[in-house]
Amino acid sequence: MSYGLSIGGFAFTYGALSVVAKGTITAGTTLNFNLGSHPDVSDFRAVFIPTGVRDITASEVRPYSTQHSGNIYLFSPANAGPHKYLVLGR
Repeated sequence: MSYGLSIGGFAFTYGALSVVAKGTITAGTTLNFNLGSHPDVSDFRAVFIPTGVRDITASEVRPYSTQHSGNIYLFSPANAGPHKYLVLGR
């Protein structure tokens, strides 16, 4: 029997993932991660982990990412809570 990891609907069931970058993203900010700084990595994924005290009765606003030629942009909406981020790669 094997177990995999699923994040945002993407199943990480094969290959080894390494943490390429990590940090904190706060509400209303955008971070840019340059893929060209890591020529030995071909597949990237961004993961967000909520931190701090959260109101479980409220609908949580989460950061999100987009990938464009050579960059991953990490967006945190103005009404999002604090989150840690990981950029994973293999």
